[in-house]
Amino acid sequence: MSHENLDLEYDKNLINKVLDDVDMKYIILFLYIIRNDLLGDLNDKNLVESYERILILDDIYKENVSNFWPEELIEISIDLGLFKNIGV
Repeated sequence: MSHENLDLEYDKNLINKVLDDVDMKYIILFLYIIRNDLLGDLNDKNLVESYERILILDDIYKENVSNFWPEELIEISIDLGLFKNIGV
């Protein structure tokens, strides 16, 4: 799907269509919470780069996370349920 011209009504209908699906609504809300709580306003380049370092790994181990992420980011990840059974 591509935009050929800007149409607010089209965008509104598209957003409403996505949000009418309950599963999609909660996925979007959860992704927003993760982005907002975990990475803030995305202005901290070091934080974003440390998150990207973990994303490119094939296997994620506690040591990788401990080496790349600040403790606060790990605690937020655990609070959001992104990690289970990991000690800080």
